[in-house]
Formats: sequence, structure tokens, C-alpha cells
Amino acid sequence: MPHLVSSIPAEKKFSVWFTQGFSSQRDLLVALKNSSLQPYLKMIASHRQYRDEILSMADFSMLEPSVDYHHFVLAQAIKNGVQLVIASHNHEKYEELRPLFEQQGIILITGTQGLNNHYILENKFEFGKMCKQAGIPVADSIQVNTTAQLIAAIECIKEQNKQIQVCVKPVTGVFAQGFWQLRDDIEYFHSLFDPTSYQVNTQQFIEAYDQLQSKPPYLVMPFLSGDECSVDMFCASGKLMNKVTRIKKEQWQEVLPKGPCDEMAQQLAQLFKLDGIVNAQFRQDRAGKWHVLEINTRPSGGIGITVHSQVNLVAECVAYHARLPLIKATPRHVLVRQINTSVEVKPIDYSAELNYA
Repeated sequence: MPHLVSSIPAEKKFSVWFTQGFSSQRDLLVALKNSSLQPYLKMIASHRQYRDEILSMADFSMLEPSVDYHHFVLAQAIKNGVQLVIASHNHEKYEELRPLFEQQGIILITGTQGLNNHYILENKFEFGKMCKQAGIPVADSIQVNTTAQLIAAIECIKEQNKQIQVCVKPVTGVFAQGFWQLRDDIEYFHSLFDPTSYQVNTQQFIEAYDQLQSKPPYLVMPFLSGDECSVDMFCASGKLMNKVTRIKKEQWQEVLPKGPCDEMAQQLAQLFKLDGIVNAQFRQDRAGKWHVLEINTRPSGGIGITVHSQVNLVAECVAYHARLPLIKATPRHVLVRQINTSVEVKPIDYSAELNYA
């Protein structure tokens, strides 16, 4: 039993490193600490800022340099005998060094394998084309690079179906940043008073885009008005090992071990050779048909919610690569409401060094 092995010497423990991620890095560490694996592990965390609420969750912590951080992680992983590195940010940088990690016997997780897969998953237009070729339902989109193309694309979608509204999102980047539902019936000030609605006046968006000297490529597409489904997955070299579905409602989320997009999630894992803790986003159209929106090759911001289902995807991932036994609970279907909380942060002493493994 795990409580009998708590005195394992540090050098005998499996060493796993979580590099700087997005909003879920602390949740990953907490989930792993609360699993039956904890006595068998040496957990390392790093960040480019002194984030005590994150770094204090690990057994050892490091500050990453602001530049050349991927080479820093490789060097420190070799020096400290790290066996598994889970990267959650700037995956392409780490992917370039995969051969060097593997030469040292270090397992590297970046969400997928191969620079081409990273490129396709980052480019939403190429991603959509590949999904369509594979027969996976995806919303039709038009890529635009100029104001004239933007106006023409909006009119094209409106003419195809006058009942469907139009939305736009950047070709690259995090989905929520730059996504807007275009509306002709709201005031210009609407998005200023309620930016969380992701709704903006159509003409206002056109004018704002036109003002940009260097215009980022955007996708113009029909707005899918149904429920949103988020599938958090643990994948290994393109094989879907386990997943948890979250159906997003206005005030809460429905968390299910089995969901309506499981079959598509399995297809996507194989198609893009997904590897690690990743997230796929789906949405229903007006007829109730599910379409894939995108894949994030990183743990989602809602990964902490999934543990309420009694499925610990982070622990399953580490147990798989470390070849350690994991005590699992019976999965359950639950409703979860998120609340805000606070964490006390220790006084920052920049003259003191962080702990190194």
C-alpha cells in the first residue's frame, strides 16, 4: 500500500517535471499529490515568475530563464536525473529538442509528436481542412487576410443561411483570445461593458480590423449556437487512454466519464498523434450535431474540474510512463460549480535561491 513506501529514498523515486504552463499548472501538481502515486514520485515545477502558489506544490522548484528556457530545462533535467518532462507552453521549442531529450532517456510530453502536427494543430485553418478530409465534422470556415476579404466572407456566410450568425477567430493562438460573435443588432459599446459575452457589433469589428497595419489572418465561420463540450484526454502516441467530458452550462459544468464526443475524440487522437494531457473543444449546431472546434496540445484550464469525476488524468499519464501502479476510484457523473478562492503567498525574497533538485 502507498503509505508503507513513504520512506523511499529520493534517488529511487520517479522524477517528473512540470514546466511553466497556462492556468492549470497548479491543478496538475495538486492532482498528482492527491493520488496514490505521491510516495513514489519526486515532483519538480518551474516558472518564469516567482509563483509561490504553484512552486510550493512541488518537492523541488526552479525559476526558468525568460529566453532559451527549453535548453535550460534540458540541461537541468540531465543534471538532476529527471525521467519525465511535461511541457505545457511553447511546445514547438521543446519539440525541436526531442531527439536530445530521448538520447538522455528522458520522456518528453508536448501534446503531440512531430513539428508538423504542432503546426497543423496551431493553424486552425489547416486543422479544419485535415479534419474534413478525415470525415470528422468541423465548421466550414473562410480564411481572410485583408479587410475586403473579411467583408466578403461575412456576406458569403450570411447569404448561405440568413438564420445563422457569423463568428470570427484568429487562425493561430488560444481560442478565446480574439474570438468574437458578430452581431448587427448590438451597440458599439456592448463589448466594452460586457467583454465576457464575446459579442461585438459587426461593423465595429470590421473597422477595428481595418485599422491594423499588420493584419493577422482570421477565420470567418458560422456561429454554432448549441452546447459546448470540452473533452480532456490522456493520450499516448496517438492512442486515447482515458478521457473526461465537460458539458458547459451558464453557471455550472456537467462532468461525465462518457460523453457525446468520445468517438470523435478517439479519431482526433489517432489522426494527430496526440500525446499527453490534451483538450479538444466541440460545439453543437442548431440541429444538435456536434462539430470539433479545435485541439489544445496542453492541459485545459478546467483540468482541475475533471477530478470530481474520480478520474485523475494527470496521475494516469504519469503512472503509464513511470510504469507505476495507480489506485483508481469508480468514475462518476457529477455537476460542478466553480467558485473563486484565495491562496496565501509567502513573502518574496529575490535574494534567496529556489530549491533545486
